[in-house]
Amino acid sequence: MAEFPYTCEKTKNGKTRFYFLILNDSLFYGTEAVALDINGRKISNSTIFNGNYIEIQPGFFSKSLNYKIGFNCTKTKELEITKCFKYKNVEAQMGAAFVIDLIKIEEENKENENNYIGQLVRSNSVSILWQFPQVLVITIGEILFSVTGLEFSYSQAAPSMKSVLQALWLLTVFFGNVVDVIISHLEIPDPVAEFFIYATLMFLVIGIFIILAVRYIYVDEHNLEIPDSPEQIEESPEKIKNDLNSTRNRRPTPFILEKENA
Repeated sequence: MAEFPYTCEKTKNGKTRFYFLILNDSLFYGTEAVALDINGRKISNSTIFNGNYIEIQPGFFSKSLNYKIGFNCTKTKELEITKCFKYKNVEAQMGAAFVIDLIKIEEENKENENNYIGQLVRSNSVSILWQFPQVLVITIGEILFSVTGLEFSYSQAAPSMKSVLQALWLLTVFFGNVVDVIISHLEIPDPVAEFFIYATLMFLVIGIFIILAVRYIYVDEHNLEIPDSPEQIEESPEKIKNDLNSTRNRRPTPFILEKENA
């Protein structure tokens, strides 16, 4: 009887992992196992002992691919070719984990011909292409938020502070990235807890934004324009408005032409 500890978590790199189940007195124990693709090219290799594993990277555009794993392999020096005592067909699936029972393979009877492998971890069932709609929505939201935010900071700032306020706006993006980096480097073991941290920070920022938006008094952009002459500096906007209204309401003076005396 042989046993070994293993993890039920998916591989981080998306590779397919094949564990070896073998007895210490087996002929395959301590020899090399080699993974080959359909063209016979070497993909990866590993030493066979109980609990060890070999990993295969599935194709990017294919959900699963067929490979071969050779056991008790040796490499000839002259031809540089890896030859194995026995080969078995396996199917590489993204993120899955299997156990190869070398005890049954070594017995080599008809009952164990197709019963030498068992699945420990299921493969990924959701395609990575489903991230594309999410990225598209995030990109559209980022464009709309950035354009309106920069327009607001530019229109509400004094003429001498427009560049400074836009720089502060970009600085907020920097601090947001810093917060993201800090949370990511904490390496929180539970992804759900990490997502709840991001959601809590998001609702906190939304609350602060609502409070600032309700109490904000919008400034007319025309009142922030720089006057052209020193006389306009002394005149207030209300005075200029009253002068314009009085000019429009003023009646024209009648013009009387006097005849010259003969």
